[in-house]
Amino acid sequence: MQPDRVSFNTVLHSLSRSRAVGAPERAESLLNYMEQLYLDGNMENEAAKPDTTTFSSVINAFARGTCKGTADQDAQQQPNHQIPTYKINKAKELLSRMEQWYLSTD
Repeated sequence: MQPDRVSFNTVLHSLSRSRAVGAPERAESLLNYMEQLYLDGNMENEAAKPDTTTFSSVINAFARGTCKGTADQDAQQQPNHQIPTYKINKAKELLSRMEQWYLSTD
């Protein structure tokens, strides 16, 4: 039995809800793996192709989770609970990556 987009997205959804240190990096690593599987043709053409749910889960993982080496920075958020700048930048980067992915693979 081979994993498909649904099983990858289920894991990514779990990582997006995790507060574990490193969960965002693990989510991005899984996204990278899915992209590589799809581009290499190692799975059925559409089975590993990331979709909007895939990218949204990775963005959520960065928005909610704690990246390695940033636990202190996250703990010292601004008083009004603003999202740290590095998380905003990462979300923008992933959104741009999603747009480029769809322009280059459709």
